Amino acid sequence: MKKSTVLQCLVYLSQVLAVLSQGTDEALDLQVLCRQCKGQGSCDVSVPGQCVQYYRCQKVENNWYVEKMNCAHGTHFSEATGGCIQPKDANCPYDPCLNETAGFYKLEGFCRSYWECRLDQNLGRGISEAHCCPVNQTFSKDGKCVDDPSCDNPEECTVLAKDAIVNDVVCPEGKYGVGCRYTCSEHCIGTCDSMNGECSECAVGWMGSKCMEECRYKSVPDNLYLYMEVVADVEVPRGCGLGTIFSQDKCICDKDPNYVRNNECKPDVEIAFESGNQVKNTIDWKWIGGTFRSVSETVNLKDKVYKVGRFDGTSSNLYIPFYNRNTEMRKKFTTEILFNPDNGKGNKQQILLSNCQSVNSRDAPFEISLLKDTQDIQITVEGVPSEVAGAEPPQTYSMTMKYKPDDWNKLEVVFNGEKNLLTARNLDLSGGVISDASTAVNNFLENGLDLRVGWCSNKGYFVGKMAMVRTYLCEPQLSVDVEPAAASSGNSNAAATGNLDTAAGSLEPAAVVADTPVLTELTTVVPV
Repeated sequence: MKKSTVLQCLVYLSQVLAVLSQGTDEALDLQVLCRQCKGQGSCDVSVPGQCVQYYRCQKVENNWYVEKMNCAHGTHFSEATGGCIQPKDANCPYDPCLNETAGFYKLEGFCRSYWECRLDQNLGRGISEAHCCPVNQTFSKDGKCVDDPSCDNPEECTVLAKDAIVNDVVCPEGKYGVGCRYTCSEHCIGTCDSMNGECSECAVGWMGSKCMEECRYKSVPDNLYLYMEVVADVEVPRGCGLGTIFSQDKCICDKDPNYVRNNECKPDVEIAFESGNQVKNTIDWKWIGGTFRSVSETVNLKDKVYKVGRFDGTSSNLYIPFYNRNTEMRKKFTTEILFNPDNGKGNKQQILLSNCQSVNSRDAPFEISLLKDTQDIQITVEGVPSEVAGAEPPQTYSMTMKYKPDDWNKLEVVFNGEKNLLTARNLDLSGGVISDASTAVNNFLENGLDLRVGWCSNKGYFVGKMAMVRTYLCEPQLSVDVEPAAASSGNSNAAATGNLDTAAGSLEPAAVVADTPVLTELTTVVPV
């Protein structure tokens, strides 16, 4: 059989499989599918018969939320890495070019892009290489780019930095996603984000980040501070956060206009590591997700005993959706992390805490990572000059400080947007200062994705132990007393010591508290 005939058969088979997989999404046992997450709260898994698509599974409370995603142009999904990478590294078993070294093919659902089979000398086999026709042209069955006025998406073939699955194109109103192929929810009455379809305000009776869920919360008569969550026809009482009251119209805990600020600053989230591969959120009105490996170990800090969680550098992860697109981080944000890193293990850079990426770029608005080779803590703030996202280019501010490998570190970081100041201190268990640093930040912190502990999908996972994570939208009395470095109008990398009064502050709660889960578009919900 001729190679061209074999290639045509393989392409036809891949297209049939693509259609079958798309047409049977609802018939798939998604509960079994998402078990491939292997204990993680979220993961990406392959679509049968596909190289350029994958399923994103996210576990929220007792449900799996599943969405079919597209890889960036020119990349294939890799089961080994759980992300989209170069085809020669992905080794997708459905690649039509595995046994072919010449010819072209096109995938259903795409307009301008097409693929060429090329021989990779190092691998000794064929691989797929992506190409793209000009705007207003499409790849024909005859193997040529031909005129097609309807094929006018200029962003379909954008090659993104480091093969990141990011869509920063501004879609027309009512559309979002890669190639602007998705339609915003009809229940979205606010602004629909052109990148991921998240909506700033939902119609009455609808909830979720994309307004795709019917409101499952009910108000409590004569009590504005409580609400009932309806789970399988059972009503479970819940409480709104400090400074908020329940709004039935918005289906969220909204700002309480009668709330009076005081000087008490409490954590919004406090994560405790319990036995049995579980974590405990000690603040009951904000939820967390994820998993880790438990160990039979405790650590003492200031006469308090903490249980220890083990992060293995691959499957361990925790995330806090409350901080997704949370603009209050621009004003004040504080975190405390009790961690013990394994020296010599894992990636050169390992995430302790990060938003992973901002609304408009791959850069994390706020990130704390460990640099294994130099035993440095790197703290980075990605700022924007104004509250209008995208109005001006972002600016990066960073500082480094030392940590102790194979030992317990108590890191305290305070971002004070009102003072344009970022300060940090790293302590040992006795309270002794290992290192400290500060830098001036001349602009607002960009709002980003949910806050993740120990991981970002496209960055290095933390390897080691944690015993406590606290996060605040205020400034507690942590005695982070260091002198700020000189302000910079651009990139900054500063470390200094000195004396700075950072008395305890307070912050009026966010106008909208993200009490409802922040999710991707819900294609299917499967009870666990």
